[in-house]
Amino acid sequence: MVGWLVGFDKGEWGGNLFWFNEKGTEYEKITSGNIKNLFEINGQIYVTEGLAHLSMSDGQIFQVERKNDKWNVKKKVDLPNAPYATTLTKDNEFLIVTSKGLLKVNKDFEIETLVKEGFWWIYLYPNSILIKGSDIYIGMRGGVLKTQLNNIDSQKWLTKK
Repeated sequence: MVGWLVGFDKGEWGGNLFWFNEKGTEYEKITSGNIKNLFEINGQIYVTEGLAHLSMSDGQIFQVERKNDKWNVKKKVDLPNAPYATTLTKDNEFLIVTSKGLLKVNKDFEIETLVKEGFWWIYLYPNSILIKGSDIYIGMRGGVLKTQLNNIDSQKWLTKK
């Protein structure tokens, strides 16, 4: 089905995942949830979803597919905290900065905690993540954290001078 998948995140007021046709004149609601990122991996569509609000912080990765003219959503894994930003490694593993830490989720949807409690978990709200070579950059309020995929303990806080 030709068109666009569009995710919305309205914080504590919810969100949704929709399909829109190419002209934007027709749409279909696929599921409710705070949609963060959408990825296509080997022809499959995956979505990170979640919310951190007050003392709550939940998230998940789910798969979306269209079969027999119907959208289907299948949960692949529950995340320990809400995802804020996600990117893919060169091996198509999810690298997810959450409200509290940094996770890697492999192709079998097994979670590896790289950072359990990052210093950002109070008030810094990470909103982007990028891998360049072996370096990881996490953008958030006040600066960018630079670390390395194979040496997470090597961290540098980059700020404007």
